Amino acid sequence: MCVSKYESIYKMFRVFDKNHKKYLTKNQLNQLLKEFDIHLNEEELYHILSEIDKNQDGVISYNELCDSLMTNALQI
Repeated sequence: MCVSKYESIYKMFRVFDKNHKKYLTKNQLNQLLKEFDIHLNEEELYHILSEIDKNQDGVISYNELCDSLMTNALQI
């Protein structure tokens, strides 16, 4: 799993939450994706952010990230 480098999803989230504000911005999400060799254009990034950002506040909380990962894992 690509998270294994960070030991847990929480630790990975904390690495990319550079401001320690408990959320990821669009740019931080993009950096996280690039870390795993996922390169998106602006439109693709917008759609991913919109899908994960359930409360539509423009940022991704840890809970939103986990919920999205679990939901997508269960659909596979």
